[in-house]
Amino acid sequence: MTSGIYLTEDVERKICELYLSGKSSIQIGMELNLSKPCILKRLEKNNIPRRHKLKKYSSKKEYNDFLRKNLKLRVLNYYSDGMMKCSCCGESNIEFLTIDHINGGGSKHRKQIGANNINRWLIKNNFPVGYRILCMNCNFSIGVHGYCPHNKIIL
Repeated sequence: MTSGIYLTEDVERKICELYLSGKSSIQIGMELNLSKPCILKRLEKNNIPRRHKLKKYSSKKEYNDFLRKNLKLRVLNYYSDGMMKCSCCGESNIEFLTIDHINGGGSKHRKQIGANNINRWLIKNNFPVGYRILCMNCNFSIGVHGYCPHNKIIL
């Protein structure tokens, strides 16, 4: 394993992305062939708190917002192969990205699992196939019109 003294910005960004996606520093070290102290130093340098040192939240809402965002980042990271962008138009603002049921049936599925539980459900079920990342515009257009204006192909 390398000591990690000279890491490129891409490697540092990858460390942070992997950590925020839920991987432990040990898993990151094995994946990137880096030592644990090197990884922890990079997280600290990029102002990403270690899990056991996360601040106390001032309200339950603040804590729930943190958890919800963390779940969304893990799902986005998995289904977009780390690129975190719309698979149709390339939109990369995380606030605009959402999960799409490739074969339809999203409304029925949300009723079964609960409207706000899709990310938790995907993680719990080990990221099943049949889902992709789309921005809200592409997802809405496909759901309502059957196609996305970016592609003009009826799905």
